[in-house]
Amino acid sequence: MLLMLNIFTHTIRYRTKKKSSYQLTRVILSLSFFQSKNFIIMKTKLKFRQLVTLFALLLGIFVSSCSKEEPLKNPESDSSTNLTLKSAAIPQPDDMICDLIAGQHILPIAGKVIYSHSNGNLVVEFLAQNGWTLSEVHLYVGSQGNLPRNNKAIQIGKFPYPSSNYPAINSNGITTITIPLSVFNNNMNDDDSYTIAAHAVVKNGQQEETAWANCTYKPLITVKSWFNDGSWAASEGTPFSASTQWCSILGTNIYQKGEVYPLIRWNGTNPGKVSVTDNETNLLITVEAYGGLKLTHTYLYVGTMQGLQSYAPPGGCPNYPNFPFKNHTTATTHTFSLPMQSSISFEKAFGSNRWGWFSRYNF
Repeated sequence: MLLMLNIFTHTIRYRTKKKSSYQLTRVILSLSFFQSKNFIIMKTKLKFRQLVTLFALLLGIFVSSCSKEEPLKNPESDSSTNLTLKSAAIPQPDDMICDLIAGQHILPIAGKVIYSHSNGNLVVEFLAQNGWTLSEVHLYVGSQGNLPRNNKAIQIGKFPYPSSNYPAINSNGITTITIPLSVFNNNMNDDDSYTIAAHAVVKNGQQEETAWANCTYKPLITVKSWFNDGSWAASEGTPFSASTQWCSILGTNIYQKGEVYPLIRWNGTNPGKVSVTDNETNLLITVEAYGGLKLTHTYLYVGTMQGLQSYAPPGGCPNYPNFPFKNHTTATTHTFSLPMQSSISFEKAFGSNRWGWFSRYNF
C-alpha cells in the first residue's frame, strides 16, 4: 500500500472590502492513495485516529503561524515620564484647497481658493469655475483677533491685500497673491496658526455675487494600538504598503465624519475599533478595545500621506512610536481631541450677521 500524506505550506494574500491586505500561511494536506479500493478503505479506517491527531497538530501550527506579531518597541525617547496624550495642531497639507462659494448657497461653486507655501512665501490662488469670473479679490492673513471688523461686522474694505496691489486677474479667471511669511511674524494665533479670510466678487453673465472661501480639511488618519495580552492591531483601510512587512495591514483613511475603522490583527481578527467624528471645532477620535481586552499603547497619525511617509525609511514601515499623537494609559478606550482646520463662520466666531468664513492654516 502506498498511503502518502503530503504536507506543504502556501503563502496567500487576501483583501477585505476596504482593500486591506493580509498575508497568511496556509497548511495544505493531501492524501494520495494507490492500489485497490477495498485496501484503501481498510487502511484509512485503521489510521483514522492517527490522521485526526496529526491534523489537529498541524492546525495548531497553522494558527500559531498566523498569530505571530511584532514585539512592542518603545524608543529611548518614549520614557516613562512621557506616557500621556500629546496634543498639537493637525499637520497641514502643502496645499489646502477650498471651495469659493457665491451667494452663500449657490451651486455649482464659483471656483476654488488654494493656500500653499513655498520658498518662504504664502501663496493664495483664486480660480474661477463653472461660468463665473472674478471681478475683485480681497484677502486677510493674520491672527483671528486682528481680523478687520466693526463690532460684529466684517470690514472687507480693510483687508490688507486687495487685488489692485497684486497681479491682475487673467483671462482664465485666475489671480495669485504671494506674500513673504516674514510679514506675519508678529500676527499669529496662540497655536501658531494663521487666520485666512479670502473674499471675491464674482460674475456670471449679468449676475454678480459676493463669494467666500470655505475650506473643509480632510486629513488622512491611521492608528496602531497595543493590548494588554501583548498583541497589536492597526486600523483597517487602504494599506500603507503592499509589502510583506507589518505595515501591509496599517490601513489609512481619509476623514469622513461618523466613520468607524475596525482594528485588525496580523491574523485577521478584530480586537477593537476606531471611531472618528467632530464637533466643528475639534476632531474627535476614540480607540476602543473589545472582549475584555485593554489598550496599553495607541499611536495616532493625522495629516497627509506625504507626512506619514516621512516617518518611514525607503521601502520600510513608519516609525510609529514617533507619531505626533499617542496615549500610553491602560484603559478600554483611548480618546484624542485635535483642533479642526476647517472653516469657521463669522456668525459662529463673532455673532456677525454677515455670512462668510475664515480658516486657520499652519505654515
